[in-house]
Amino acid sequence: MTWRVVVPIKQPGSRKSRLAGALDAAAREDLAERMFRHVMAVLAEIPGVSPLVLCPVRPAGWSGEWVADWDEVNVMLAALRGAVSEQGFCTINADLPLLCGHDVSALLAAAGEAGIALAPDRGGTGTNAVALAPGHTVDFHFGPGSFAAFARETGALARTVTTPGLATDIDCAEDLAIIATACSA
Repeated sequence: MTWRVVVPIKQPGSRKSRLAGALDAAAREDLAERMFRHVMAVLAEIPGVSPLVLCPVRPAGWSGEWVADWDEVNVMLAALRGAVSEQGFCTINADLPLLCGHDVSALLAAAGEAGIALAPDRGGTGTNAVALAPGHTVDFHFGPGSFAAFARETGALARTVTTPGLATDIDCAEDLAIIATACSA
């Protein structure tokens, strides 16, 4: 099966703003870029995955497929899903520094079996990835409390995939220790 995998990322200058108390603007931008490149490198190694970046401007150094978002991310994801409804569709956050190929493969396999797969963040409140088998769709609920919203909508249809690589996003100052630990190992 071929999978269209969308990676939304904010435009330069507005990335990782919740880390403003811990990192200056240049450091936040560098961190966001490094995590984005990591996620894209992981996706590039998975057969059958066709990545697409969703960002207001083409990310620096990205020569692959890109769509300039013109609306709120959930609206954009719904439009992109509608354009490829007969294909596997997945969206993965760009701030997953521990993501590995087996994490993505597990998510896509779960969606292939159940129709829908969800990957919550470590706290179980946010959602870091959603995968939809051909013919399946959901309303996208990214934002505060997204995992509960996705779970309410999908009920028993969705399979939950929890791996360290999919669950570990970087949103607050405490999360920076995760990167330091991973890089020193």
